[in-house]
Amino acid sequence: MAVLGWVWTGLGCAVLLLGCGGGGEAPGSGIATPKGGSGGAGGAAGSLSLGLDGGGGAGGKATGMAGTASGGTSSGGGPTVQLHTCPATPDPPCPAKTLAGTVIADNEAEWAALAGVTHVGGDLMLMSPLGLDSLSCLETVDGSLELDFFAEEDEASLWGLRNLKSVGETIDIKPDASLYVDCGFSRLASLGADYFTGGAVDVQGPLVGELNLSQLKVNKHIRIKGSGLTKVTLPSSTTLTMGQLAFESNAQLSQVLGFTGISFKSDGIVVGGTYAVRIVDNPLLSECRARELAKVYQDAGASADSITIMGNQACAM
Repeated sequence: MAVLGWVWTGLGCAVLLLGCGGGGEAPGSGIATPKGGSGGAGGAAGSLSLGLDGGGGAGGKATGMAGTASGGTSSGGGPTVQLHTCPATPDPPCPAKTLAGTVIADNEAEWAALAGVTHVGGDLMLMSPLGLDSLSCLETVDGSLELDFFAEEDEASLWGLRNLKSVGETIDIKPDASLYVDCGFSRLASLGADYFTGGAVDVQGPLVGELNLSQLKVNKHIRIKGSGLTKVTLPSSTTLTMGQLAFESNAQLSQVLGFTGISFKSDGIVVGGTYAVRIVDNPLLSECRARELAKVYQDAGASADSITIMGNQACAM
């Protein structure tokens, strides 16, 4: 891959995206219990070796979707965990309770110790999904939040993380069985503010449902790969640190909303040979919508050879 050499002059542009359709829906306020169903095959996959000046038909809304389950569905036809409707207003805050340093939760006793905790003063490493509901009071993690489940066959939900507001470093999600978003992260406003290389949302594996990141105001990278997500809502009307945006091999992803009125700033870190945007092999996501997202980066100075778009649903004509 060619060396990425962005020129950080005059950034801070507010971008108005036109054409290609696919953006009109406002961020969702609730996730209903899903009703089974699976997505049908999308249109023929398109490809793009970035030429963003070209036109494009109406897009952004995949065809062939039978049974649009907001919460997603597992391979067995439906979730085995209870899903919730996201509350319109935040839960009342819990009394302040802090755990200092790195916290690991991998067994019943460790999960019990997290009940009522509002603040973790270091990293929070969740090695099992079975006690996630213990985190319903959690608002702040000073370090990184890692959900790395190994050899767990039980489905689970992120309902317990619905009140999380701030993560000082990064969020890394690696489930090995269906992990339903279920309102988790919907109030997350700041990510990576305390980390000199910037924060990231990294998903690798079967995270299922609708991921709402619309409240994020501080962030750098969003990289979602191999998930079962059907919809992702990105931030809008804010200034973010220029980083990486990736959607790769997400078989059910048909909508990526938001990302309007975005401007970028530089953190002064330039890495050669890396990418800015990679939207690849998402068969239900419109190629036109992928171009819209890439254009936000290109307008802010990302080079065309740092952007790869291919294998998504062809733009509707």
